[in-house]
Amino acid sequence: MLALAALLAFAPPAHAQTQTAVEYYYAAWDHYFVTSFPDEIDALDGGAFGGLWKRTGEVFNVGSDHNNFTIS
Repeated sequence: MLALAALLAFAPPAHAQTQTAVEYYYAAWDHYFVTSFPDEIDALDGGAFGGLWKRTGEVFNVGSDHNNFTIS
């Protein structure tokens, strides 16, 4: 156990990558949609789907490490 603690003391810090997620609302369906993919954000902000999806004003940071995604 002490050896593991010694190894961890010298481990480089993890650099979590985050990106901003944006929440949208579609009133006709009373449905919310959240995305952090820049191409989806650009499309929705640019009027895709008839411009019916509107930003709610809510944004938050999400992890972006797609390589370590697991479902349990």
